[in-house]
Amino acid sequence: HFDRSEYSVNLILRECKREGGSKPGAFMYIPDSRTFLDAHPNFDLSILDASNTLPGLKPMVVPDLKPGTLYLFAGNRSLHCVSRNTTDVCRVNAIFTFNPEPNVRLNEYTRRKFFGA
Repeated sequence: HFDRSEYSVNLILRECKREGGSKPGAFMYIPDSRTFLDAHPNFDLSILDASNTLPGLKPMVVPDLKPGTLYLFAGNRSLHCVSRNTTDVCRVNAIFTFNPEPNVRLNEYTRRKFFGA
């Protein structure tokens, strides 16, 4: 998905267990992909993974985040998600968002996804 806010500051509090080469619950994104995907609305997102590079898109990034990591992210410009967590340890992070327009609030979908209300 893309974020509505211009950017966010993320603080990683806990990551999922990582064993071997698996990365359950890993944050991943395709840098500056908004323009390409807006121009190709029928693009098949299911073909994207960290191992392929497509013309017009930068390679997927899977940063090695650890508890205590603080990072600035422009989620309105880069398609991003978190991989499925297949462990018994939940990923926990705090997200602080910024929008230059006053009184912008989360839409109902986002409120339910993050807060259940």
